[in-house]
Amino acid sequence: MLAFVTAEQRRIVELEAENAQLRGVVEGVEDLQAKVERLTKELDALKALLGKNSSNSSMPPSRDDQASRQSRQARRAATRSRRRPSVAGWESHLVRR
Repeated sequence: MLAFVTAEQRRIVELEAENAQLRGVVEGVEDLQAKVERLTKELDALKALLGKNSSNSSMPPSRDDQASRQSRQARRAATRSRRRPSVAGWESHLVRR
């Protein structure tokens, strides 16, 4: 019976050591989960900032990235090309006097 208790005690010691090791792993996983959550929030905030430009925020057009500036310039050029030139223009205003 003494040999049985000794084997049982060894098994208890082994299980306690394994339990302590697993608790350390769980703490590490919890730390990583908290870090992932914090980084996910930070990424969402950065994506929101990246999506802002002068057309959907109060930022000045000079703060837009190059692609936004070029697309705005292309839209402006397209709008200008569709305008009809005035027939009389400012000269007709002078003639009326």
